Amino acid sequence: MNTEEKDSSFVIWTKLCRLFPILTGENPETFASEEEVAEAVSYFMAVGQTNQCCKLVWAEIEAIILHQIAPRFWEIFTAVPESEKAAFDAFHSAITLLFKKLMLFESTVKTLSLLEPNSGGKFESIVQGVLLAKAPYNHQRVVKMFFGLSFKVFCHSENTHDESLEELICQGCSQESERCMCKEILKKFSEANNHLVRLGLMERLAGEQLRELLQMRIKSYVQELCKGSFSSHLAELESWLETVVMAWLNCVYEEQDDVAHSLVLELSIVKLRHFLYETYTKIRVEEFFNIIIGKLLRHRD
Repeated sequence: MNTEEKDSSFVIWTKLCRLFPILTGENPETFASEEEVAEAVSYFMAVGQTNQCCKLVWAEIEAIILHQIAPRFWEIFTAVPESEKAAFDAFHSAITLLFKKLMLFESTVKTLSLLEPNSGGKFESIVQGVLLAKAPYNHQRVVKMFFGLSFKVFCHSENTHDESLEELICQGCSQESERCMCKEILKKFSEANNHLVRLGLMERLAGEQLRELLQMRIKSYVQELCKGSFSSHLAELESWLETVVMAWLNCVYEEQDDVAHSLVLELSIVKLRHFLYETYTKIRVEEFFNIIIGKLLRHRD
């Protein structure tokens, strides 16, 4: 490399570090002035170095997430609390911390978008890939406990008009009624969902657990309602699916844009309704089968 090339490389690196201070160890929220950004972007485009410069910045972002942010996030999941409320709080704390840390890159990603299209989407992909690659084996249990408690509290809040005013233990949060934490839980639930959706992590981090949870709740509700009964409960079950299950899912995905939100709910209702009918049919067949076997046994006796 001759002297001219060295000088050119030095100028490029200097301007790049001023444009993206994280390259010199500065905090991600540190950013250049608008004038510096405009001048540097014009320069990199003029010398044809935008791709190489973006690669250096993305590599630094990935390294920070990999070595600093991801370990701190997953550390909270290391010791899984036995208490459902403790697991709920741990998950909320972890997501809140993650959101605050990743939002510090907002100005950096915004500047990158001036050099490279779809930088927001690339940032989401890096977060998803790096974060989930470091996931501990037991993190799914915490996720299930978080959404499980929120679903129970939501169902309880939708049916408070049926509860006794003299109830000593809240059936939602399982605390003494005087110390009911349902409102706090629903508030934290909404905050965590907001963070997950904005980071593009809802489906990757919690999608499978959400589906398993809802299928388990649907099966339990159908069994509870139909066991030992030969009346048709389809209308009641469909109403419960729409007013409780889908209303809860609506809260989960409420921060998505209207199109994405509608699509998620539309696909979910189709799948959940199918599962509801399948579970209902199976339980009814089992009930009728038990009746026939019971009559045959009595007849034989």
